Amino acid sequence: MWTASSRSDVNAKALDARLVEGGIEKCRRAGFEFVVVLGDPRYYKRFGFAPARSFGLENDYGVDEEFMALRRGALKGICGVVKYASEFSRFEQRPPVVAGAPKGSTTI
Repeated sequence: MWTASSRSDVNAKALDARLVEGGIEKCRRAGFEFVVVLGDPRYYKRFGFAPARSFGLENDYGVDEEFMALRRGALKGICGVVKYASEFSRFEQRPPVVAGAPKGSTTI
């Protein structure tokens, strides 16, 4: 789950909030007892998210503050590394490719 808008106007922010709230509600209705996100802690705290490390959770991206969880009692006594599905790997940052460079070359 992530916010869809890159605009900063009031309407875009309101849409983002509705998308997050709707996503949380869909997860709840589907029976999920916790949700994790990678995102701006200042933004997601208003929806009830807290640092996932406070629940004993780590992530395979190596981020700390941006990895947050929303739980409903489901994580008591559980700790470990959250592994994201392979589909999320396409969102990882990749180094830029040098124009005209041989395939596989990147800038350093």
